[in-house]
Amino acid sequence: DTTVGNCTPYSFECIVLYDGETTTKNLIAEAIFSKKPIGITTSGLNTVKITDEAGENHKIKFTDTTRVYVGVQATVHKNSEFPSDGVEQIKERLMDYINSLRNGETLYVSKLYACIHIEGVNYVSSIGIQKQTEYAPTAQSLTFNNDEVARTKSDYISITIDR
Repeated sequence: DTTVGNCTPYSFECIVLYDGETTTKNLIAEAIFSKKPIGITTSGLNTVKITDEAGENHKIKFTDTTRVYVGVQATVHKNSEFPSDGVEQIKERLMDYINSLRNGETLYVSKLYACIHIEGVNYVSSIGIQKQTEYAPTAQSLTFNNDEVARTKSDYISITIDR
């Protein structure tokens, strides 16, 4: 009979990544209500009122996933095959990988090399990543809590090209 995190005894918590829209929030609450066991409550930081088939109101709770934005800095050595839009291709591949991670997944630096190695890249001489709340890039992988997810944007990625 102990509260753990946001969960009170005899409850469960759903941590949900969604677009923040009210309509979506209501659909999430309805989905949770339709699957939750009878007699077990929900826990979380959001509360949505659901009306059942009998007209009874129920409070359904869940928690939003926190998006943790990540910056990437890399220095790439190229050859004559490097395309004119190569930096944009690399950024797109990095965004595709990072933005596909799920709640609590580790962002492994080693996986970023595959995103950077497009045609015309000889080698990557340096790479660093950091959470936007941190100041110094690291070559270490980044870990996230179960209620966090890594995300990035093109503006958070810096690719330096050396010959």
